[in-house]
Formats: sequence, structure tokens, C-alpha cells
Amino acid sequence: MGLKNDTLAELALPEAQNRKSALVYLKIVFLPIAIYVIVLLGYFKVIDFKVGLHTVIMMGIILFIALIFAKNSAELAYCHFEQSGADFKRNLKEYIIKHLLVIGKDTKSNASFDDFVEYYTRNLRNENFASVGAGIFPMLGILGTFISIALSMPEFNSSNTIGLEKEISMLLSGVATAFYVSIYGIFLALWWIFFEKYGMSRFEILVRRQKNSTSSFFWTKEEIDRRFLQENLSHFEKIGVIFEHVSNQEFFAELNKTIDNKFKVFSDIVKTEGDAVKLSSEHIKQTMTALLKSSKDQRDLVKIHAEILNVINKFNINIKDMQMKFSEQYNKLYDVGNERILKLEKSVIDLENNIKNFNISLNTFSDEILEKQKQAMDGFKTSLIEGMSAFKEAFNEENIAYDNNIDLINELKQDIDELDKEASEILQTIEKASMLNEDKK
Repeated sequence: MGLKNDTLAELALPEAQNRKSALVYLKIVFLPIAIYVIVLLGYFKVIDFKVGLHTVIMMGIILFIALIFAKNSAELAYCHFEQSGADFKRNLKEYIIKHLLVIGKDTKSNASFDDFVEYYTRNLRNENFASVGAGIFPMLGILGTFISIALSMPEFNSSNTIGLEKEISMLLSGVATAFYVSIYGIFLALWWIFFEKYGMSRFEILVRRQKNSTSSFFWTKEEIDRRFLQENLSHFEKIGVIFEHVSNQEFFAELNKTIDNKFKVFSDIVKTEGDAVKLSSEHIKQTMTALLKSSKDQRDLVKIHAEILNVINKFNINIKDMQMKFSEQYNKLYDVGNERILKLEKSVIDLENNIKNFNISLNTFSDEILEKQKQAMDGFKTSLIEGMSAFKEAFNEENIAYDNNIDLINELKQDIDELDKEASEILQTIEKASMLNEDKK
């Protein structure tokens, strides 16, 4: 590839003008914009040029479409092609290298320069705009004229001659200004055709110059035909020399000698090959006997191996049965254990509930006993106090009657004092018991 690049280092294309695309676009649209500006000045009465509003609007629409179409003008596309000179040269080198063909001692590209230019310039502009540009502007001008006439046409409702003349004069003035749109559209068509033809001619001239400067790097059809004929003639000359050598008698004699020698060597090879076949057959017989013996031993080994496999299978089956039984017993034990644990948990819960109920009933029973003891002690205290007071009153009333029995009365007092002490002790013990019960609660 390095050699090919060195060969193409001499590729030199004619230089084109390095113009700016913005200036070229401004050159294309300058005169249409200038005419529209003059129309605007006439509408605003800056200059003496009578133009209607509908005419200004329709010409503005046509100018806007012309500005869009100007981007696809041949002159602007040619300017873009001029600016892509370095890229065009690089792609042309790659195109030539890709289609190189060696004929004899010369190496050139077996491709067409025109095909490369067509492929490279296919995206410079939109060909659809270029194909309809020359015909769309006159049609837009005529359409704008009819629209302007339709907008400016009066209703003709006047009943007298003066009013009718005014309406006719208004119609004629509107028609006169409406024709400016058609004139503007026809001018834009001519302007488009001028830059289209001018840009295409300049593009064709530049492409022709580039093609002439790179003609030495491309094979032409005439060169290929001429080189093909030269190569065929050289091949025919070589074939003639070969026939001269073949037709010589000495050549045939040497050929027969070499054939006889080759045949002898071939017969020797066949003989040695037969001997080798015999030796190989004997070796094959020996190996077959050894293979038969080894096959018998292998059969015995297979039988032993089969017996071992049967024993291992039985052992595996027994182990599987033991595992199944063990798993069944384990599952049963697990189920029984779960049942017992559930029963134990249930009994513990019942016991806790019974203990709680017993504790509650015991607390209520102790409360009831203490309440009853308190009631009994209160009743005993009141009855004892009432009995003692009644006894004292009775004793005081009958003290005179019992003067004669003083000793008996003294003994009775002693018994009453002892009874009072015992009652006080009993009351103290009951109070202590009640206080202990209250502390426990």
C-alpha cells in the first residue's frame, strides 16, 4: 500500500477559486431582494410607484420560496465543490487505490472518473429543487396574479354611471398592480435559469480539467484492449517456442529415455510394495491372534466386573432400604415427639390456668374469711361490751340484795376479770392476723 501511495503522490488537481458560500448565496438573492425592496418603497409611498397590498404579500411569498430554492442553486453547489478540494483529492486517491489493476508493467485504476464525480457530488444539493426551480416561479407568479385580481375586484353594485366608472377604474388599477407578481415570478425563473446554467457550465469545466489532469491514473477502454492484444501476442510467441521444443527429435528421444527410467523405478516400487504387503500380512496375523487372546481376557474381566456391579447394586439397594426404614422410624419418632410436646405444652398451659384460677379463688376466699372474721369480731366486741355493761348495771342494782354473799361476788369478779383478759388477748391475736393478711395483699 505504501508503494501505491508513493505512486499517487504525483496526483495534482487544478486549483479552483476559494470563494465563501455566504457571499455566493448573497450574490444569487441580491437582485430579487432589491426588486422586492423597491416594491415595498412604492407601497409605503417613499417612491412614486403604485403597488397594492395583495401584490406585496404575493411577491413576498414568492421571494421566500426563492430564498429556499437559492440554497440548491448550481452556482452555490459549485462553490461547495470548490471548497471541498482537499477532501475530493483524498477520496479520489482512495478510489484509485481501491480499483488498481496491473497490466504488464503498468498499474492504473480500472474505474471511471465520471462515476466517482457523480457519487461524490450526489449530496451537494437537492436535485428535486433543481429540477422544478425553472418552472415553479412562473406558475407562482401567475397564481399570485389571479389571487391579486380576485382580491382587488370590486362588487359592481353601483346603479349610476359615475359609480360604475369608479369601480372599473379600481379593477383596472388592481389588475395593473397584480401583473407585477407575474413579472416578478418570470424574472425569478430567468434568474434561476441563469445561475443554474452558469454554475453547471463552470462545474463541467472544472470536472473536465480534473479528469484531464488525472487521466494518467485511469485505464481507458482503448488502452485495456491494446494491452490485452499485446499480452495475447506475447503468449502466442511463448506457445510457438514451446511447440518448437516439442517438435524436436532429440526432445522425443530424451522423453522416451526418461519414461523408461521412470517405468523401471515404478516396477521396483511395485515389487518392494508387494514384499511390504506380505510382511504386513504376517504382522497382521500375529496381531489378530494377540487381539483374540486379549478379547477373551477382556470378556472374563467383563464378567467379573458385571458380578462386582451386581453386588454393588444389591448393597446399594440394601442401603436404600435401610435409609427408607430409618427415615420412616425417624418420622414416626418425630411425630410422636411432636404430639407429646404439644400435649405437654397443653397440660402446662392448663396447669398455669388452674393455678391462676386457684390463686384468684384463694384470694377471694381469704378476702371473704377476713371479712367474715372482721364482722364476727365486731359483733363479738359489741355483744361483749353490751353484756358487760348489762352485767354492771345488774350488778349495781342487785348489789344490796347480795350483800350477804360477798365472797361469791368476789369470786365472780375474779372470773369476770380473767374472762376480760382472755377476751382482750383474743382480740389482739385477731387484730394481728388481720394486719398480716392486709400486708400480704
